[in-house]
Amino acid sequence: MSRTDPIGQTTVDIIISKFWEMYEKKPLSQINVTDLSKACGISRGTFYQYYENVYALYYELEAEVINTSERGLSDVIMYGAGQNFEKYIEVSSNHLRTHVQTLDKLKPLLNGSESASFRKMWLESIQKNFVKMIEFSDDLPTDDRDNLTLFFSGGLLSVLSNWVLNDCREPAGNIARVATRILSKGILGK
Repeated sequence: MSRTDPIGQTTVDIIISKFWEMYEKKPLSQINVTDLSKACGISRGTFYQYYENVYALYYELEAEVINTSERGLSDVIMYGAGQNFEKYIEVSSNHLRTHVQTLDKLKPLLNGSESASFRKMWLESIQKNFVKMIEFSDDLPTDDRDNLTLFFSGGLLSVLSNWVLNDCREPAGNIARVATRILSKGILGK
């Protein structure tokens, strides 16, 4: 059972919050259970009730962000496959808004000491879901699918990363419209 502090945070919430604070300031390899527990006001034993070590905590948080990103992709894929351009932009915009809600987690993951690992995991997630979407396309030669998947997924990862690192200042609808236009019509498509 997780204890609750006076402002209603559970022990896990406190651990996660303090972890993010520490991770924004130093690499994962320099965060240890002793310092994190002290920052949380808990014992090391309490930390170990929830996590094996700080790496287990990090990987759980990283997976949570990827899973949040993937949850909305099934709708995006369905509308992408259905070729309903405006509905696809709307669904994509809604999906991008989930990234705004996880901005406090995404920025440290994209900037942190483990950012290459996170970006690789996010790219693989985008590629996997993009492959599902282009399976619906009858007119795309099989030889082009791998290169198109790599090109679009890498480009989308770059656009999303820059968008997040710039505090999502550009409206989600604008980002979705550009990505959708490139996907559906190509860069110079009419």
